[in-house]
Parts: sequence; structure tokens; C-alpha cells
Amino acid sequence: MRNKTYRFSYSSVFSKNIEEYIELKHAMGLSFKTMAENLHRFDRLCVEKDIQDAVMTEELITEWISPRQGERESTRSVRITALKGFVNYLNSRGAEIKWPNIHRNWKEQTQFVPYIFTSDEVKRIIEVADSQRTPAHSSQFHLIFPAILRVLYGTGLRISEALDLRCEDVDLVNGHLTVWNSKYDNSRRLPISLSLRDELLRYEHRLKRPSGSIYFFPNSKGVPYSQRTVYDKFRDVLWQSGISHGCGRKGPRVHDFRHTFAVHSLMKCADSDIDTYTFLPILATYLGHKKVSTTEKYLRLTAESYPAFLLKATTLSNTIIPEVNDYE
Repeated sequence: MRNKTYRFSYSSVFSKNIEEYIELKHAMGLSFKTMAENLHRFDRLCVEKDIQDAVMTEELITEWISPRQGERESTRSVRITALKGFVNYLNSRGAEIKWPNIHRNWKEQTQFVPYIFTSDEVKRIIEVADSQRTPAHSSQFHLIFPAILRVLYGTGLRISEALDLRCEDVDLVNGHLTVWNSKYDNSRRLPISLSLRDELLRYEHRLKRPSGSIYFFPNSKGVPYSQRTVYDKFRDVLWQSGISHGCGRKGPRVHDFRHTFAVHSLMKCADSDIDTYTFLPILATYLGHKKVSTTEKYLRLTAESYPAFLLKATTLSNTIIPEVNDYE
């Protein structure tokens, strides 16, 4: 297993305490990526506000935990959890910081419904991505972006997992990808389809990899592209594909390729006369879910997107329950 920790540079008056707190978490065997990233943002906030005294005031906490325009409640919750953990650490070291009461609108989180692309929409998106012009400068994003989309749709990876792939993680001889230390510190090896393998072989043949780069999708400096770069290009390709993005956080997102992969996999499962509930644990492992119950939500999404799925899935499930004709 690849040991992976995430380190950021901290420069505020809380920098030493933050670094000690994160080192403690790393010593406990936690990658602590998301929390460390949020504490890095908190550190920058303190620098921007020119805070000179290492005192965690109620005003500073309130500013950090307050809702932000267009922010999902789940994202805000992660921000709050990150700072709350740091405050608890400071209190364990002798500080006496009072944590304010917080109102969280959890109802908003449950109302979100992902966008499931149709097969035709996926085809249009890929075709538009393939037709992007070759840039005049040294960027190879016109080659890399379509390959990223194919990996997202063909494997259901999270965008962060795809961008973090290293060359050694992509075995195109045996046809599998290895994802290391992802969400919930989950690592997994995923077989890929022959068509995806062939597309990635073509991508590898055309790409002029920056010298010394270890990443499968490198930018001109040899490091992974940012998620923001992929998001911005995806919105542009959606528009060119004739698919409305809506406004704010509504409409299709890059992450919806992951949801679409799951739904289309369940559809293919039913079409192949495979029992869906037998298939669910396999899909859960493939997606890197900690619990099968997380994967079960795709049954509802599949039934909503493809009404015929529910009847077929139910029929298939019934065939594995034996008939009892003799009760003696």
C-alpha cells in the first residue's frame, strides 16, 4: 500500500499549532487530507485578516463557520468539523475556547438529486471533447481531457482519484487501474473494459509526457491538473453538446459521470439477466463505498431514469427465491 499524507504550508499565528495537530493525526495513521486542506484555508483566512494574536475568538470562529453563497451544506459541515477538531485539540492543550451553537440546514443536503446522463448524452460529450482544437501553446489538455472523461465514465472514479493516478497505477497490459488511499483511506484495483484500455493506449501513444512526470494525466509542469480546470472545461463542453448546465450548483457536474456509471452498470446488469442484489456488493467495492447501503441508492436512481428497470430487477430477484410446494 502506498503511504500517503498531505502536507500544506501554514503561515498564520496558528501555524505551529495546526502543524502539531496534523502531525498527531498522521501519527495515528490518518491521511487527514480533507481536514488538512480546510485548516490550510482557515490559516489563509487568518493571514488575510492580519490576526497577530494566537487567540481563537468567537468572532473568528463565527466567520469561518457561517454559510457561504452557493455552498452545499455538506461542504460547510466539513469546514465546521475541521475547525472543531482543531479547537478541541487546543482545549486539550490548556485553551478555554467556547464553541458557539451552530444551525445546520440538513434538509438541503437530502434534496439534492444527481444528474444521470443518457447514453446519447455521454456520446455527444465525448465527441465534443475529442474535437477540441489543439492549443497554440504547449498544453496537451485537448488530449488529456477526453481521456479523463473516458476514465470517469468507464470506471466511476471520483475526479480526485482520476487526477491522482500515477503511471505505475495504470496497467494497460493486464487492463486494470489501482486507486490508492482514496476516500475512507480506501485502496482498490479495478479491471477496465477492453474499449477503455484501447482508448488509453491511444492516449499514451499520442501524449508527450513532461520529463520526470509520474502522473498519468500531467499538466505542462508534470503535476496533476486541478479539479477546477476540469470543471471549467466540462461546463464548456456541456454547452457545446447542447446540454444545459442550469445555474449555480444545479445541472450536470463532472461528478455525475460517477453516478451515471453506477446507474448504467445496474442497467447492463439487468439486461444481462444478472440479479441486481447479487451485483450490488461488487459495484460497492468497485466504487470504493464503505457500505453496500450507500450503493443501494442507485437502485432508486436507476428505476427513476429507466422505469423498465424496476420490473426486470424484481423479476430477476424473484428467480433466486425457491418455490416451496411441499410443506411436510
